[in-house]
Amino acid sequence: MFVLAMALAAQDVTEEVRGWTVTTGLEKADCTMSAKLASGGAISFHWRPRKQVGVMVYRAPDFKSVEQGKRYEIEVGFLKGKKLDNGWGKKSATGDVGPDGMQGLMITFSGKEILADLAASNKIGFWYRDKLAGVVPLDGSGKAVAALRRCEAAVLQNPRDVFED
Repeated sequence: MFVLAMALAAQDVTEEVRGWTVTTGLEKADCTMSAKLASGGAISFHWRPRKQVGVMVYRAPDFKSVEQGKRYEIEVGFLKGKKLDNGWGKKSATGDVGPDGMQGLMITFSGKEILADLAASNKIGFWYRDKLAGVVPLDGSGKAVAALRRCEAAVLQNPRDVFED
């Protein structure tokens, strides 16, 4: 937990928006949108604007059997109004254990459509073997994505790291 606290302290907090924190990464090459959940878990979206790729990390107290480094096939869906959007379909996720010992999943994504999905959705859901594994409310995500896009614009104005590719 101390290591995570130190890493977060070293990041620039760009904005606090309706329960979400948007930060610029240590190297000023990425932006993160994160929220602590009422369930005791956390969700974060780490976005690399120059590469148009990112990683979503979802940790939950209920994920007691998730193993570090193990691969899981997870279906990701969004609730947009009253309509379920399974646009992501099945994704390969990697088991992850945070510094505080809480287990979770890391899922990579690419393309800006993830930002549009986050901004337009009420909730994000995760299914494992056709069973609902978790639902995360996305309250305030539209405003948080707007802040993430402002962070993205600032990152893109920084000189490009020639070793980034």
